[in-house]
Amino acid sequence: MTLSPSSHRNASGWPPSTVSTRSHAPWHAFDAKSPWTLRHSEGVTDIALAMAAHLDYGVDVVRDLRWASLLHDIGKLGVSNLILDKPGRLNGDEWDQIRRHPAYTVDILSRVAPFRDIAALASAHHEKLDGTGYHRGLTAD
Repeated sequence: MTLSPSSHRNASGWPPSTVSTRSHAPWHAFDAKSPWTLRHSEGVTDIALAMAAHLDYGVDVVRDLRWASLLHDIGKLGVSNLILDKPGRLNGDEWDQIRRHPAYTVDILSRVAPFRDIAALASAHHEKLDGTGYHRGLTAD
């Protein structure tokens, strides 16, 4: 299975090659913010794509899943490094700030035309089937 974007335009009208080129900017921002985040996002992407291949997802779904998994933590750009890199336990306020990063993810990606269509997917990475996740408290229903 080829994991590169397909040759047609996405729903936003941007050719996938443009999306591919532009996607490097957020990766560099992640790397500058926290080198751990970049490695984490790549690992999440590897797992997501392996699952998509196992489930025989189509090219369009795989493309969207790839970008959503790579960019799922972009909202951490809105969280202080003092919290992200804190060596000890986080207090309640700090956890509240961490829990906001999926909302920041959807806000950021919704403003960038090539990523608008994957914003909700990318921001759902802390949701749980029983509704106890965050940031929207989605359920399996």
